Amino acid sequence: MQKLDKILKPKYSYNLVRVGNKHDGGYLIGSSTLSKSNCLVSLGIRLEFTFEKNFYETYKKKIFTFDRNYFKHYFKEDFLISLNELRNFNLKKIFGIVKNFIKIKKYEKKLNFSKKLITYNSISEIINSLPIKENILLKVDIDGAEYRTLDCILKNQSKIIGLIIEFHDIDLHFEKIVHFINNFNLKISHIHANNFGIADKRGNPTVIEMTFEKDPEIIGDNVEIPNKIDNKNNPLKKDFTDYFDK
Repeated sequence: MQKLDKILKPKYSYNLVRVGNKHDGGYLIGSSTLSKSNCLVSLGIRLEFTFEKNFYETYKKKIFTFDRNYFKHYFKEDFLISLNELRNFNLKKIFGIVKNFIKIKKYEKKLNFSKKLITYNSISEIINSLPIKENILLKVDIDGAEYRTLDCILKNQSKIIGLIIEFHDIDLHFEKIVHFINNFNLKISHIHANNFGIADKRGNPTVIEMTFEKDPEIIGDNVEIPNKIDNKNNPLKKDFTDYFDK
């Protein structure tokens, strides 16, 4: 069975740490990149802000978050869906959503949130509006719209020290990803399959999380995928573990 192209695979094993949630919402990146970054720009946040919270609490640097909807929109949407759990006398999910919304409201000022639909030129607009314009850590999790941002990321790559990005439907957009990687000066330091996504016809993941860094710290030649500090995005589903040729 044909595996994913090795252009997606890190060339070396890098020194990485996990930031954010234990499962979905947590990402791997080098601690040196986190330390050298001047700020975090996060596109697509919904009610999951553990990465941003951990980043701020550890490094005490500015965060700027953007999403097409305000937090209340997602809270209302998730809360109404969670009411179905009442039929099973399960209040845990409802309480969890309410608790998370209260947390994000308390953290709101530190998140510097702006309502913005992310499209083709949005990253240039955002960076031009920032008080900080170099060594930016960029996080992109916008459910398929990431392909509209790739050219703009390339245009601004000299200002970016690290990029965490989730690619959706990679079987449909593989050529766009390859073009991006070939023209992006930052190195791939991590890849992880998101098991919330379906498998393609070859059994490979269709949703992947990738980390790019300007100067990642090499610790060896043996690339372990999944990384030993990776966790399944969906803990209740089987993970993708064998999607590159050895």
